[in-house]
Amino acid sequence: MVNAHSDVKKGLSQLGDALLKSPPSIKNFERRIDILKNLDKFLETPNSEKNEDIIEYYRKMIDHALNQMEREEVKTGLIIWKLYSSSFIIKTPRVIFALDLCEGPNKDIYGKENIPFSFTPQQREKIARLVDYSFHTHHHNDHISYQMVKELWRQKKKIIVTRQNKDCWKEEPFARDLIVPDDKPLFKIGDLKVRVHYGWQHMNPEIDTDFLKVQCNSYLITTDNNISILVKGDIFDGDEFSLYLKELKNSGAKIDLYLSSSYTAYGKDIIKETERLFDPFFIPAHEWEFTHRECGAEGTATQSYSELCSIFRKSALRGKAIVLSWGERFHYNPMI
Repeated sequence: MVNAHSDVKKGLSQLGDALLKSPPSIKNFERRIDILKNLDKFLETPNSEKNEDIIEYYRKMIDHALNQMEREEVKTGLIIWKLYSSSFIIKTPRVIFALDLCEGPNKDIYGKENIPFSFTPQQREKIARLVDYSFHTHHHNDHISYQMVKELWRQKKKIIVTRQNKDCWKEEPFARDLIVPDDKPLFKIGDLKVRVHYGWQHMNPEIDTDFLKVQCNSYLITTDNNISILVKGDIFDGDEFSLYLKELKNSGAKIDLYLSSSYTAYGKDIIKETERLFDPFFIPAHEWEFTHRECGAEGTATQSYSELCSIFRKSALRGKAIVLSWGERFHYNPMI
C-alpha cells in the first residue's frame, strides 16, 4: 500500500533541496521552472493548505529565510525574501523592512485564533526582532496578520497602515501606535523615503458601492542606498494606476523594483505600463493565496508559480524578472 503521507513529505523535501541548490538568479530562470511546476502540483490538491506536510515545508522554508536574514550582511543593493503570497522582507545596508507582512490564509481580519498554516510563535518573535518597519497596503487578511502585528508592536516596531485598517482594530491596545500617513503623499521614516498613492481595491466600478471599497495604499519606498521599490497591494483598476504611473514619471521619480500582484480586474495592463514607463525589475506576488479558493476545491488559488513564470518569461530572459517561492531570496544589485 502506498503511504500518501510519506510520499508528499518526501516529494516536498526533494523540491526544497532542489530550490536551495538552484537559488533564484537572472541566469537560471528556465532551469527552475520545472521545480516550481512540481511545487504547484502539490499545492493544487484540495485542502493543501491544511496538509501537515505542506505546512511543515512552508515553516522550514521560512526558517531558512530567517536564518539568512540574521547572518547575511548587505554591502551593495538589497536582498528580498518572499514569504506568503504578497509578503516580502527587504534588507538594505542599514535597515530591514517588510511589505504586506502576512502569515498565511486566515480569513479573519482579527486572526486571534492560530490557524495551522501560519508562523510559529518563535518565527513571529524572530521576524519582529529583525524588522524595523512594516508597511501594509490594506487590511485584508492576505496583506496583514493580527498576531504578527501584535508581536511587532510588542517589540516596539513601526507599523504603517491605512485609516480603515486602524479603525478595524480601534479596540486593540496596539491601535493607538499604528501609523497612518493621513494623506501625506511624501514622508520619511528612519532611512526610508516614502511616497504614498491613496487608492482603492474594488473589482468593478460600475457595481461597487463605497461600502465594498477598501482603502489600498501604494507605496514607492526609496531605500538608504537610493533604490526605489513600488508595491501596489490590490489596486485592481488598471486605468487608475496607469494615471498614477504617469504622475510618477512626470515628477521625475524612478521605479527600480516592482514587488506586487500582476493582476488587474479591468483597464490597462499595469505590468506593460510599468515596463514601458520605468522598465523595473519585477518580482510578482499574490500567488497561492488559499482563501481565494473554495474549501475542498482543486486547482490554483489566485495564481500559480507556473502562471507567473509564463507571464514574466520574456522579462526574466532579459534579466528583468524573477519568480520567488516561499522562503526564497534574491539579491538585487544594480551595480552588477
